[in-house]
Order: sequence, then C-alpha cells, then structure tokens
Amino acid sequence: MSGIAITQHSGQGGNDDDRAATYVVGFTNDCDYVCDGVADNVQVQQAVTDLAANFGTGRIVLREGTYDIQVGIMLTAAGMVLGGQGWSTILQGDQDNYTIDIQADYVVVRDLRITQVAGSGSVGARPNCIHITGQDYAEVLRCRLSGDETVADDGSNYRQNGVFIANGSDNCKVEGCMIRDQMRSGITVDWQTVTDADHAKIINNRILGNTYYAIYVNGADHGLIEGNLIYDNVYAVTIAGAAQHWRIIGNHIHDNDYEAIAAYNDDILDTIIVGNVCYSSDRSGIRVQDQCFIAANICADNARNGISAEERCTIVGNYCYGNDSAHTNTYDGIVVTDGPETVISGNVCYLNDRHGICLAGGTTRASVSGNTCRDNGQDGIRDASAGLNAICSNTCYSNDSDGVEVNAADNDLVAGNSLTTNGAYGIMVDNAAIENQFQNNYTKSNATACARINNANCARNIFTNNCFDEGDISDVGGAHGCIAYLNYDPSGGAMITTINSPTVVGGGGGALP
Repeated sequence: MSGIAITQHSGQGGNDDDRAATYVVGFTNDCDYVCDGVADNVQVQQAVTDLAANFGTGRIVLREGTYDIQVGIMLTAAGMVLGGQGWSTILQGDQDNYTIDIQADYVVVRDLRITQVAGSGSVGARPNCIHITGQDYAEVLRCRLSGDETVADDGSNYRQNGVFIANGSDNCKVEGCMIRDQMRSGITVDWQTVTDADHAKIINNRILGNTYYAIYVNGADHGLIEGNLIYDNVYAVTIAGAAQHWRIIGNHIHDNDYEAIAAYNDDILDTIIVGNVCYSSDRSGIRVQDQCFIAANICADNARNGISAEERCTIVGNYCYGNDSAHTNTYDGIVVTDGPETVISGNVCYLNDRHGICLAGGTTRASVSGNTCRDNGQDGIRDASAGLNAICSNTCYSNDSDGVEVNAADNDLVAGNSLTTNGAYGIMVDNAAIENQFQNNYTKSNATACARINNANCARNIFTNNCFDEGDISDVGGAHGCIAYLNYDPSGGAMITTINSPTVVGGGGGALP
C-alpha cells in the first residue's frame, strides 16, 4: 500500500468534505490498494477494514475499471462512503448473497456500476446487487445495477434484487440509479419478520426489465416513491403487506405487464398517489383498496381500468382516457367496487371502451360530482351498486349509450347534471332500480329520449324539476309507482307529460303538471 491519500481525490466518490480520510483503490501503482482483475474484492475489503481501523470512517474511491468480486464487500463503518468514478467503475459480481452489503448507519454507495455475471451465486443464495442489513440512513446514489436473468428464480423476494432494504433499515434512500434486468425486483423494501423498514425514499431512478417488480414494498411505512421512470417490468410499483402512509408522486410508468401502481390489500391505508403518468399497462393504471388519495394522475391506454378503487378513497382531478385498450367492452375510466364513502370529483374520463365512471358491487354512500365523461363506449356514468350515492353536477356528453344509467341501485340522488348528445338516453333507469331521485338535470340532443324508465320493477323513482329538451320521458308503463312532475321542455316551451303526478293537498286538490 502506498499510503493514505487525504483530500486529493475529492469529487471522485464519496462526499466533498476536504477533511475526510480517503483511500484509493484501482489498477495503477499510484493507488493505495492495487487490484489485478482477479478476486479484487480482497483489496476493496482491506481498504474498508483499514479505513475503519485507522480513522473510524471516511471515503474509498474506486478508480475506473472492472473489478472481479468473488466474495461480497461488507461496509462496516458508520458514515463510510464507497464511490466510483461513474459507470466506468464496474463491480462484476460472481458471489453469493450480495455484491455490497451495507452493515452500518449513514453509509453511502455512489457513482458505480454493479453487473452480476451469468450464473452468479449458488442456488438458495443468488445475490442482490446491494443489500442494506438493518441499518439506517444508508444511501445508494447514481449507480447502475444490472442483474442476472440467465439463472432460475431463487424463489424469494429477499434475493436477486437490485437494492434490498431489509427490516429495521429506516430512512434509506435510492436516488438517480438505473436498475435493470433483476430476476426479482429492482428495489425491495421489506419488513421480513421483525420490524419495519420505514421512511424509505426512492427518487428519480430508471427501473426497467425486471422479471418481477420494479419497486416492491412489503409492510414498511411512511415512504416516498417520486420521479421514477418505470417500464418493461412484470409488476411496476406494488405496495403490499400492511404498508401504510406511502406517497407515490410524479412517476412515469408505462408498458408493464400488471398494474402501474397497485396497493390493494385490506391492511394498506392512507396511500397518496398524485401526479403520476400511468399508461399502456397490461392491467389497470392504478388499483387501490382502502383510504387512498388519488389526484391529478393521467391513466391512459391501459388494458383494464384507468383507476380501480374500493373503500373510502378520494379520487380527484385525474384524466382517464383510452382504457380497456384491447376493446373488450369490460373496463372503465374509473371503477369503484365494494367501496363505501368514496369521493370521485373533478375527473375527466373519455374514450374508455366501456363507462367513464362506474360504481359497482357493494359501493354505497359515494359522491360523484363535477366530473366530465365524454365519448366513452357505453355510459358516461353508470351506477350498478348498492346505492345511496349522490351523482351531482357532472357533464356527460357524446357517450355511445346513456349519459347516466342507474342500474339496480337504490336511493340515489342524481341532480344538477348536464347530459347531452349521448347515443341513447340522457338518463336510464333499469333493472329494478328503486326509490331514486332525479332532479334539476339538463338533457339535450340525446339520440333516443331525455330519460327512460326501462323496467316495470323500477319502482318509486321520482323525476322532478328537470329540464328535458327532448320532450317526454320514455316509460315502460305498468304499476311501478314512479313519479314525474314539474319537468320542462324548453324547445317545446311547455311542461312534459307527468307520470303518476302527486296530488296537491289543499287549494282544490288538483294534480301537479
């Protein structure tokens, strides 16, 4: 060893603190540790050991070149920085378990490339590129991490990842990296069996071509996934286990085999999904379950739904278009299934193959307001749920079927909507929908009629104070007990025909117009 270099190599890796002790590892004689291209992990590990022994911590700079790594490198001193000179510093991994293992707090790995050679590791010990073992505030910055997809899947989420953040590793960060071609995941944040790996930050990475997940979170809380470009993976961003309070913001996610963003376990709560672009997924753009806030996302040209949600979610200000891209007439712009107390407001849903917005299953007490639904393959808004929903102040036009259809739902309020130029009716009531109220809606230029009561079992629905430009309601007839009165046709300049008008009490007892 030629000696200890102090500060001369500032900027070649590690931090820029001129007082930091620095060892240089490379292939020329001016380096503190000289490698020869065979088992270079020996020299790198010795540099780590000596730096910890002599100074407690500091920087190790890996010069440009390809380093043969046959045993994983363990970073054991708190605050240590292992830095390369960019992606021309290559660690060629041919070892079990990991190429780099971070075993202390505040360790930084930066500006280098790890490539797993074909067949690296043994069965049951296939390596991660970087493994963080229960340590806090570790950082992986501007690294390129390439896996080995020539070997079989080792059958565990704990192996064959680009970065594995293990249980108890809090406040870790992966930023500015390219992570690709891992047999498992680009990045896994996993609580395993003991404690969470909380407050992780996954920022501005490019993650592609991984056999399972781009980003997989299992049970960790309070993390941030922001500004990543994610494509050509099987799964993109998956929040699983009982993970809570994650923020997924401003990512660009496309052409993955499953959902772009998925968080659909009963125990996952309070996920915030804002400002993402999710398109051309082979499943849905965004699929969530409980208590999620979904705002200002673009979900386009996905093979299933733009957004699929369940209980107590807030879905605000999203653009969902061109979904059900295979044209199966099965999926929607936004669908809520079995979800009480969901808010759907201010979204724009268009050119989806089925409905713009669909309420289904056990959905109840939902609020659907201020949305624009146009040019969808069936209805603008369809409620085929358990009912008690409010569908108010929406604009639905040029949909192939109806503006709003209430299908088997009961006790809805449909009010203040503008329903124009749809391919069938402005409003359709069908399939034993009971005791719904339709008031203060405006319909015009719908192809068939303003509204239709389509089934004799659609009992006790009330239409009042609507402005129906197409004239009379189309009524299936029969003793369904529906009521329509005080509805006005502006083109005809007259009230439309009443249905079972209520009787005025007092003042002569006449029927309302």
